[in-house]
Amino acid sequence: MMTIHERSNELGAAYLQALDELRVAETALLNAVTVAEEERAATGLRRIAARVRYCREELLSHCARHHCPLPVPGLEPGGVIRRDSGAAARWAGGMAA
Repeated sequence: MMTIHERSNELGAAYLQALDELRVAETALLNAVTVAEEERAATGLRRIAARVRYCREELLSHCARHHCPLPVPGLEPGGVIRRDSGAAARWAGGMAA
């Protein structure tokens, strides 16, 4: 059985992995040459951005429920992370404020 802190670390790792995938998807979009490639990359970017939001909300709600520290440096209870901004967020539907 997993402890509360192990679970928060697992959720934090999933969130960081999703952020990495978001960067890869952003690069794919920036490197798209044809309209079809651009559309495919934008669709993938939106899907991954949704995963980032889901992972972030799971992590924040878990840590709020169990009063454990957030395992991701820079992530605040409001759900803002300093690395979670930029062109990918704008393409993904306005994740960043």
